[in-house]
Amino acid sequence: MQVVLLTTQPYAVLDEATNQMLAIARTNPCLTALDTDLKLNKPDLRVRPDREKAALLGVEVDTIGRTLETMMGGRQVTRFKREGKQYDVIVQVADAERVTPNQLNEIFVRARSGQMIPLSTLISYNETVAPKELNHFNKLRASTVSANLVGTCALGDALKFMDDAARQLPGSIRADYNGPSREFKQSSKGSTRPS
Repeated sequence: MQVVLLTTQPYAVLDEATNQMLAIARTNPCLTALDTDLKLNKPDLRVRPDREKAALLGVEVDTIGRTLETMMGGRQVTRFKREGKQYDVIVQVADAERVTPNQLNEIFVRARSGQMIPLSTLISYNETVAPKELNHFNKLRASTVSANLVGTCALGDALKFMDDAARQLPGSIRADYNGPSREFKQSSKGSTRPS
């Protein structure tokens, strides 16, 4: 069984609704192996340049962006040939040196005056978690709640239970179906959405 929760709201709102749907579904003895494809467990670091401080210290905001891009993401700067093979030269901080946000303190940028300024004095950052994948269904943000049916439990009964559960979710969340659940809904009622 696959129920797809859809919204235009942020993924954090979708995550709350998904967890609510999972909690309701766990009360049904016909459903087992409940899971969702929405996992808000990928570390995410949001970095913002302090434009005023950068201007005071003579550092271009573009320089901050290029430095972060190069040191954290890597940038190909040239190629070289050796023994008939061509190799890319990529500038990047070693993996072990870009594990924690505190390691940004060890990166410097050059001001117009030539002075080296610690990058950490020119930025602010906050750590959050984000989805590993940004799933969409019918052009909306989506999460899929999936489950297996136990024994002789009927798919129609399980889907009716999930229809009722979907009505308990916030109004910004709508439910649809995927896979065999969608086919069953279409063939039995001609509808792909809970009423």
